[in-house]
Amino acid sequence: MNASQSAPLQISDDRETRIQALIEQLRPDAEAALRLMAERLVDLPEQKSFGQIEYDLRDDAHRLACSAHQAGLAAGKKRAT
Repeated sequence: MNASQSAPLQISDDRETRIQALIEQLRPDAEAALRLMAERLVDLPEQKSFGQIEYDLRDDAHRLACSAHQAGLAAGKKRAT
């Protein structure tokens, strides 16, 4: 096998390694966000199933997405240097 045939596999392996590292970095924030969402929902009265809770859950998810974005940007900067 020549170098051009093995390059995609090597890039793919490197990418998977970076993905797994980023997932591990994000896991604590993700678990905290899921915990907060579950706490908001577990005892929510049916009459409050819509309205403010939707905004609260959206905000929780948005904070997690921002955290993921920042971690991704930081990982990209590390790779670029």
